[in-house]
Amino acid sequence: MKTICIIPARSGSTRIPNKNIKLFHGKPIIAYSIENALNSKLFDDIYVSTDSGVASNIALSYGINVIVRPPELAVNEIGTQDVLRHACIHLGLANDDLVMGMYATCPLLPLDAIIHSYAEYLASDKAYCQTSKYKYKPGEVVAVTNLFEDIGALYWGLAAYFKGELPLKNNTCHYVLEDKYCCDINTPEDWTRAEQMYEELDGH
Repeated sequence: MKTICIIPARSGSTRIPNKNIKLFHGKPIIAYSIENALNSKLFDDIYVSTDSGVASNIALSYGINVIVRPPELAVNEIGTQDVLRHACIHLGLANDDLVMGMYATCPLLPLDAIIHSYAEYLASDKAYCQTSKYKYKPGEVVAVTNLFEDIGALYWGLAAYFKGELPLKNNTCHYVLEDKYCCDINTPEDWTRAEQMYEELDGH
């Protein structure tokens, strides 16, 4: 069994142009994900799946492999699971190979989250594990099925599940992060907030 990291990074972001390669506190935002993957020491191979020449060059500068993403998988309608499925098939991964898909835009993610979510997944009986935050505030009454919010950071799963298009819903355990590490970056306002949150983190 191999352990593989795949970082999707398409070029066509509309709300934040060139989002995946835009400078975030002095370096391309995708660099934070690449560095976390490298520093975790968990992976046999790390790949960036992209249709962007600039993202490819950034990956190659770190010694990271590149999967050239076909145009039909580089549009808004295509989700992360579709990209991971393509990567698993393209790479010829065995069904029992363990895959982590990590967003190119999660600079707040602490390195420990990769390591601990990996352990959480191995200890779980679920098909996937994702980083999440609690969706409710203390004291709120909420439905049991609505406790978590995806923070747009990472997902673990066997290649078999990604290749077979097994849905995340009802098949996922959650590694919960503190709010200070959580900002799903989709809009310019999200980007500004993430930059402020990054400055507030200990050590920055």
